Order: sequence, then structure tokens, then C-alpha cells
Amino acid sequence: MLQKSKYNLLAVSKVIVLALLIGVSSYVLAQWTSPSEPPPAGNIDLPLNASNIGQEKLGGLVLNSGSQPAPYGLIVAQGKMGIGTTEPTQQLHIAGNLRLTGHLFDVNNSSGSDNQVLTRTSSGPVWQNVSGGGGSFNVERGGEVDFSRNNGVGIEGWQNTTNGVVMVTWAVMVRNSIPINIEVKYPGGDWEVYTTSIWTSGDHFTSYGSLMLPPGGWMRMVRKSDHGAFNPDAGGKASWQKLF
Repeated sequence: MLQKSKYNLLAVSKVIVLALLIGVSSYVLAQWTSPSEPPPAGNIDLPLNASNIGQEKLGGLVLNSGSQPAPYGLIVAQGKMGIGTTEPTQQLHIAGNLRLTGHLFDVNNSSGSDNQVLTRTSSGPVWQNVSGGGGSFNVERGGEVDFSRNNGVGIEGWQNTTNGVVMVTWAVMVRNSIPINIEVKYPGGDWEVYTTSIWTSGDHFTSYGSLMLPPGGWMRMVRKSDHGAFNPDAGGKASWQKLF
């Protein structure tokens, strides 16, 4: 009798297990969605994983959005990062505009201060103060205006002999209907026209403005017609200031 009860209990257990398996299988089958297209089309996109092969995600990617974010949201240990480009040429390559609402930090992790300029150094960009130094050279009034005689900007030109970039500012008026050119020559290059005087009234031509000259650069004021010296009645002044 006892042995028969054990047999009945085992049979009941098998029935229960079989029923559970059938129920789970039915649920899985109910949740299954058949492919909408013949294979291999219609496959879903693969999830991002730890593979060492490059992966692509079609949608956006949001990181570190939890209530306890990690101290570093994104680390790119090696390689180059491109924004707007699939072929970055530097560690960070942005093909487009960059909007900065904070500060720009230099190689020393400094954001600089008011009126400082970011300059290139052997160790990287550095915020620096604009250095002093400057001078002036007068434009003669009357007679032959040979600016080279008084360190001016005549036929031979005035050269930036400092070790930094200088800003040259000038204002001159030339009479006797003689248009003039302000010309520059950068290191390793030839003379080229920077600007030309404008007619104001009568036989007066004026020129005023400013330009930046690198170390070794030249500037001169010459006749427009043949780039030569001239004999006008002229007056004005030019000055320079070393920037950095």
C-alpha cells in the first residue's frame, strides 16, 4: 500500500512539472515575434559590447546619468576622437564650430586673466601678459619724404627687429595728388600691397590704419604708380607697440 502511494506521488509530480514546462513554453511562444523579412534582412542592431572591434550605435548615447555618477564620464585611453568627421587627424578633431561658455585652460591648467593672450611655446599654449616696448617714427612734412632716413616707412622700409609681434599704426596725409601704397613684406616673401590711400578733397590723399608685423617683417609707404619714393607735402605719424 505504501509503495503504491509513492508511485502515485511520483506520477503527480511528473504531471505538475510537465504542466509547468508547457505553460512556460506557451508564454515564450506567445511573446515571440517572427522576422518581418526573409533572412538576413530584418535583423535587429547588435548591442554595444566589450569587443575590441569598432562598433556603431545609430541612436544617441547618454552616459553617467544616474544618481551617483562616476567621477569620469568618458575616457578615451588611446586613439583620436572625431566630432563631425570619421577621420580625425588630432586627439580631438572638431569639423565645425566650437562654442565655449567657460574658460580655455593652457598647458599649465591655467585659465589666464583679463588682457592676457594665448601664445605658442615649446611646451604648449600658455596665457601670457602683453609685453611692453614700443616707439614711433615721424613722417616728414615737405621736401623729399625718404622715411628710411629717420627709421620711417619709406622706400627701404621699416623692419620689426624685436623678437615678438608688433602692431604698427599710422595716419598720414599726402598733398599734390600723389596716391600712396602701404606695403608689407613678411619673412621670406616679397613686397605686397597692404592698402592704398584714399582721396579726401582737393589734392589730398590720406591713409590711416594698423597692421601686425611678425619678427623680421617689413613695412613701407611708397608711391602707388611705381612703388618708388615721392616728393609730396606730407604729414603724419606712425607708431608701433610690441604685443607678445
